[in-house]
Amino acid sequence: MKNILIFVFLIFGSGLFCAPQDKMNAEVFDAAINEVAKFHYDGKFRQKYAEKINYFRQKSLKSVNFTELGRVLNEFFRQLDDSHLGVAVPSEKAEKIFVPLKNDARLLESDGKVLVCETSRSSVFKCGDELLSVNGCKADVNARTGAAFQLNHKLSFGTPGTEMQAVIIRDGKKMTVRYIAERLQRMPDIFKFGVMPAMPEEYTSKLIDERTGYIRFGLFSPNIVQKFKKDINTIFLKVPKLIIDLRSNSGGLILMGVHMASFLSGKRVDFGKMIIDGQPLNPKSYPQKKRWRGKVFILVGRNSYSTAEIFALAMQQSASAVVIGEKTSGMCLPSVFVPLPHGFKLQTVAGDYISAGGFRPEGRGMMPQIVIKNSAESLKNNRDMPIEYIRNL
Repeated sequence: MKNILIFVFLIFGSGLFCAPQDKMNAEVFDAAINEVAKFHYDGKFRQKYAEKINYFRQKSLKSVNFTELGRVLNEFFRQLDDSHLGVAVPSEKAEKIFVPLKNDARLLESDGKVLVCETSRSSVFKCGDELLSVNGCKADVNARTGAAFQLNHKLSFGTPGTEMQAVIIRDGKKMTVRYIAERLQRMPDIFKFGVMPAMPEEYTSKLIDERTGYIRFGLFSPNIVQKFKKDINTIFLKVPKLIIDLRSNSGGLILMGVHMASFLSGKRVDFGKMIIDGQPLNPKSYPQKKRWRGKVFILVGRNSYSTAEIFALAMQQSASAVVIGEKTSGMCLPSVFVPLPHGFKLQTVAGDYISAGGFRPEGRGMMPQIVIKNSAESLKNNRDMPIEYIRNL
């Protein structure tokens, strides 16, 4: 079986400030269209979008540099019906140092608001703060990625030593908090797959109380699954409830989701059908003897993407877990990363996906069995409502 990548990728490129000729613009644009058409599940992709392709090709030829060309390409991809389409702009001569920053504010998105749900004692943020903008940048409401995903990126990457400004609402009052950006000193493990951008493997596990284990991670990767397997057989071995928090999960390798299900359920969890190159793939888990025996709860929301959505949906439809939270992003297509001319990188759709229950979540998202929303007031009082609900069961 192919190692399918289902992953959301935020375009980080800061731009190469040179003036490419029309020929270079055409080479990049035409190569991008060729790759999308080659991998796309719809064999009539070119015919279906011919008018848009022609319009944006002409627009791309007028781009004065790679940064503008990247914007035009991503504007074109946003006009299409599918997720998992985007280009990263080469940034070899970026004028500013752009590195991971210390970020102690964990963000959740609930009811269209970006809320701080966890932070350190020394932070300028407080639990319950509603985050409106970072350094003058608001979340793009037209983007396919959620507002919390976008603003977290603004907090997590930048230039050390510069002033950070965040506009928030605290206790009903709009205000600006300021602090000096610091380089992240302890880097998490890094996941690299082919030509895709390197991504940090964030993983947290803890006992919330004597009856409830909690695991949160940012993507599905082999290293994360190994940590997960170790924890469920050690620190969580005797607790009856396990929370898997996917509310800030970008996706990852679908086979890692299948593998994880093998250690959570005694059933063969059916992950539905992925149509790749016209061929249906039907991944199913293989229950392990040394597996979790308690009850599983999965938390999802607007910033649960790709493999996170498919994993939660498969576990819900197979009655292997109770899914709680809010509707997911609806970005559920298999994808691949390929290089383009002049240093550009493309993420493009590589197939289609339908769940075991016949549901196509792309563009729609999955709805959890139990909808529970957080508010600024609940988080201010250190009450994460979905987690509180599970603890009280």
